[in-house]
Amino acid sequence: MAKSICLGDVISLYSEERQGYTYAVESRDNPTDLSKKFQVSTLKKLADAETSDNNQEQKRQTGRQLTYGQTVQLKHVFTNKYISVSSTHTSQTETNNMLVQLSEFDAKHCQFRMMPRYKVKSEGDIIHEGDQIVLESVKSAGQYLHCSQRRLGSLGPQEDSYEMNLSVRLSGFTIYSNQKPEGINQHFVKGVSVVRFFHRELEAYLTAEGLFDDR
Repeated sequence: MAKSICLGDVISLYSEERQGYTYAVESRDNPTDLSKKFQVSTLKKLADAETSDNNQEQKRQTGRQLTYGQTVQLKHVFTNKYISVSSTHTSQTETNNMLVQLSEFDAKHCQFRMMPRYKVKSEGDIIHEGDQIVLESVKSAGQYLHCSQRRLGSLGPQEDSYEMNLSVRLSGFTIYSNQKPEGINQHFVKGVSVVRFFHRELEAYLTAEGLFDDR
């Protein structure tokens, strides 16, 4: 029997339509304009109180089984930022859809309702690993995380990548659990751990040569 998905789990989302896993490119935004810095500072102050309450609630809920219809926030582990829907910018590949980006603030734009892809499951049912889900925006009800029809091309880090945006057209994602929340085993190497291999005799690290995704 497939194991259930719990709040706080580290997961991967696999796009059935595009036959690939979702990934994010770390934002390089570093505002130098004073007005932008002020806006960021103001947003941070407004978010601090909500973030504190949110963190306490997350700790309380961590480990509980996730059910369909439940509202969640998706945090990108590498950047420690939340998946968020922009209210001002449109998708790079599909201008009728809204841009999905990473945000360090956990606002309502970062909240999604987990729903079953097919009617064999219904709200209130427990979500299991391998289930196909859709993610509906709480801020924009009736719109879903969606994989673009067009490739990113030169706009992305890899030309054959697709963009994730927000659309009235839904995309199905298969959910896989990589690891449970950090606990007593946090010092052990896990399936998603980043490691380096060091050759003691040569006193050098193992590397890969050549160009990746070279055409």
